[in-house]
Amino acid sequence: MDKKHLILFLTENANGLNLMAESLACAFGDENIDIISATMKPPKLNPIAVRVMDEAGFDISSIAQLTLLDIEPFMFDLIITLGDFDPACRPTLPGMPPHLHWELPDPRPDQDAEYIYSALKSSLDILQSNIRTLFSSGLLNALFVTRRNLELILDNLLDGVMAHTTTRRIFFFNKAAEEITGYPRSKVMGRDCHEVFPGRLCGGDCEFCENAINTGKKNVSL
Repeated sequence: MDKKHLILFLTENANGLNLMAESLACAFGDENIDIISATMKPPKLNPIAVRVMDEAGFDISSIAQLTLLDIEPFMFDLIITLGDFDPACRPTLPGMPPHLHWELPDPRPDQDAEYIYSALKSSLDILQSNIRTLFSSGLLNALFVTRRNLELILDNLLDGVMAHTTTRRIFFFNKAAEEITGYPRSKVMGRDCHEVFPGRLCGGDCEFCENAINTGKKNVSL
């Protein structure tokens, strides 16, 4: 059986757009796709977004609100950023997932409540249209195939390739890396590379050793 695909809806502001998108996408009920969402800023439930979705027949008040730290261990197959999202702020996440951006009305929390309500209603209409198109067209499958082809290319390199997050959690380990190290990928995925390889394959001088693991960069080695 093929593995499930994982889609992330990501917003820069905690105004509820991500929760709205997650709720709508989950309503399609594709058993082969899991949906989660997160914000770049500390999450805070927007009561106006709750109202807009309640009126549309969706409850977003119980959806888990996640931050970048929460989603770091996940391997995404697609990232969709929403609203006024600064491309320079988009984090580099594990798995080299393709990225889409959907322009949406993205009201600020200090704006008039009725304006926010109207803007989020417009966002709801756009989200419903975009999500319907995404799931009913061949675009989603094409994006998944593209990502899988990239994985196959890396997996068949003669050189060993290991990639990890900024906290050294391994998210990619190709066949050559298995042969070189003698470790099957099932034993290393998701683990701290220093725990798996106490001798430190990098020689101890990479940017993620000791106090340098919070530099915000990613390491690919072997």
